[in-house]
Amino acid sequence: MQVQVSTEHAIRIVRYLHLQDRRVHSAQEISWGLGLSYPVFVKVAGVLKRAGILSAVHGRNGGFQLNKPAHEISVYDILVIIEGEPKSSQQNASEQCEVRTYFDGVQARMIDTLTRTNVAKL
Repeated sequence: MQVQVSTEHAIRIVRYLHLQDRRVHSAQEISWGLGLSYPVFVKVAGVLKRAGILSAVHGRNGGFQLNKPAHEISVYDILVIIEGEPKSSQQNASEQCEVRTYFDGVQARMIDTLTRTNVAKL
C-alpha cells in the first residue's frame, strides 16, 4: 500500500499541533514549522477541518487547533479522511485465489495496526 503525500502531510499537521500544547497556531507558523508550502498546508488543513479533526479560530490571533486529543485520532482515521477507504484486492468475489486471500489478510492486518496507532504514539 502506498500512502499519498497529502496523507503524510495531514499526519504531520495533527502531530505538530499535538506536540505544541494544543494552543492555536497560525497557518503560516504551522506551514513554516513543517516545511510545507502555505498553499499545500491550507489545502490539507481544510480537509482536516471539514472532517472535524481541526478547528479554525478566526481573527487577529487566529489559526488552527486540534478538535480532540491526539490519542483519540488514529492514523487510519486520517488515512480515510484524505484517501478514502482502502479497496480490497479482490475485483470479483467469484475469482478467489490464494494470492488474493493472502493480500487481503495483509491489508486487514495493516488496517488493524493503523487503527490501533494514534497520533500521540508517533
